[in-house]
Amino acid sequence: MKVGILVECGPDGMEHHMCRRVGELLAHETGLDLEVDVVPMDNKERLLEECGTAARDLLENGCDRVVILWDERPALPVAQVRSFLPFRRKAGWPVIRRATR
Repeated sequence: MKVGILVECGPDGMEHHMCRRVGELLAHETGLDLEVDVVPMDNKERLLEECGTAARDLLENGCDRVVILWDERPALPVAQVRSFLPFRRKAGWPVIRRATR
C-alpha cells in the first residue's frame, strides 16, 4: 500500500521525518508492504491552498490513500473551516473529524 502524506513543514521539518519513521515502524510491526510518500508544503497557508492539487497528484501517481496533516497551532481560522466544509460535502468527501487522544 502506498500512502501520501501532505505536511505543513519544510523538506527537512519534524513532520517530514516523523511521518517517514512512523511508516517504517508500521510496516515492520504489521508486515505490510507500506510505502510512504511525504510531501512538505512549507506552511499551513500553502498546505490549505494547494492540498487538493497535491492530493490529486499523489493519487494519480499511485497512492492508495492520502493524509493531510497539520498542526493544531496556529489554529485554522473559523471562516476557513466554514468555507471548506460545504465543498467537502458537495464533493461527496467525508467531513474531517478531529483526532482524539
